[in-house]
Amino acid sequence: MTRPIEVVVAEAEQRLERTGRLDIAAFASAYPEHETELRELLPVMLNLHQEKRWRKAETESRAFAVALFPQLVEQPATGTVASLFERERTEAGLSVAEQARRSGLPATALEQLAQDVTPVSALADNAAIKQLATRVAAPFALLVKEVRRLLSLESLSGMNAGAVFTRDKETSTDEERQALLDKVRQAARKPPEGQ
Repeated sequence: MTRPIEVVVAEAEQRLERTGRLDIAAFASAYPEHETELRELLPVMLNLHQEKRWRKAETESRAFAVALFPQLVEQPATGTVASLFERERTEAGLSVAEQARRSGLPATALEQLAQDVTPVSALADNAAIKQLATRVAAPFALLVKEVRRLLSLESLSGMNAGAVFTRDKETSTDEERQALLDKVRQAARKPPEGQ
């Protein structure tokens, strides 16, 4: 007796919700009468499920960050993608190759991003960043991580009215690392404001 495809798909959806995983080949093979349809439908369903999980995680992360740093909410992102990537390069004194090594993004993608006039405010969700990644031929996961990192630094920099963009240990000289370490030690000795 064959089960209707709707029942089989509902079973797959329940398994996805319960475990977060689904072996598409094994599941489709278990229902040979619907195997062709399942091999087409299940990857789409899996992608939608992953997108839903990412959105939930992103919402929870933002809520957590806002609870810790409520001042970040009052600082909307401004400028363009080009200005976002250029600011770090300029303030930290990085070359495109150094910025590529730091971010993991291809240098060609960074060169295209340095000319992109998309407003930073348009990058509010992963779908917009995914479109940007496609346009500049950059891996989505790396680009979303880098955009979020730069937006966080931009917000922190705006709050402190001073730059927080620095060279990392791979691109810094020994003197730069020592100077940064001295600044951190000095800041740690200062009492918190209002005390």
